[in-house]
Amino acid sequence: YAVRRCEDTYAVGDSVGMCRFDTKLFNSPSLANCEDFAAQLHALTGIEFTEQQLFEIGRNITGLERLINARRGLGAKDDTLPDRWFDEENTAGPFKGEKIDREEFEKLKLRFYQVTGLDENGVPAPEWREQLAHSVTGYTITVTLPDLPGVKERKLVIDQPVSNIVELRELVKRRMPAAAQALDDHTLGISVNDEMALKDETGVLLKDGDRVQFVPQIAGG
Repeated sequence: YAVRRCEDTYAVGDSVGMCRFDTKLFNSPSLANCEDFAAQLHALTGIEFTEQQLFEIGRNITGLERLINARRGLGAKDDTLPDRWFDEENTAGPFKGEKIDREEFEKLKLRFYQVTGLDENGVPAPEWREQLAHSVTGYTITVTLPDLPGVKERKLVIDQPVSNIVELRELVKRRMPAAAQALDDHTLGISVNDEMALKDETGVLLKDGDRVQFVPQIAGG
């Protein structure tokens, strides 16, 4: 919780132009925090903000940063420390002989993700991701996948316009290469807003806010 609060405070401080060395942290209780930033913003713009509103804005900023990083290939594997912190013991001071336990570090990282609202990949979980994407691009389509071999992620938020299911299918394949072979199987049915698409996929038009689900078809006799 302390790290989450620190990141939120720094994100807001960065946005109002406050130097990080002059922003409140664990050991600097007298420096500026979100309550002070709210007063500054009101004085400058006349707009009222509560401290809690600014904390949430800070969290949203870090969420958008994580989405940008994810598009560049950065994820949970990159949320770590230099190897020497895990492998080399401290050589002096009260913690001489100590080093960071990798397993405990990963447990705490997962706990931080849960507190923040991130998934196991270190990016905003689907509902939050949808809100963030829509606030930036004004467009989202939520895609739900069935259990597919080698694919952990079941829900995907698309934030760039696609015209129809054919374009959507190709975009999902690029975003999730592990699902490409399964998505090429056209026996996989598709529903849009809970209605099965029963005609040529190029003719099934998509719009902002649509919810698309890939559904295994069941046959019998």
